[in-house]
Amino acid sequence: MSTKVIEFSMVTGWEWFVQLLSLVLLIPIVVGPIILIILGIRALSIYVKKNRKG
Repeated sequence: MSTKVIEFSMVTGWEWFVQLLSLVLLIPIVVGPIILIILGIRALSIYVKKNRKG
């Protein structure tokens, strides 16, 4: 009985670890493009402002 509980907790712990790992891997994939878009928009707006003054 006690060995089954340990086995079960090990499996759920492993699943939790895998979920955490997938989340950690997903964050850069999702956040990366958003950051690039924001930086692109900022760079574009600065570029437009410089051109309007010139």
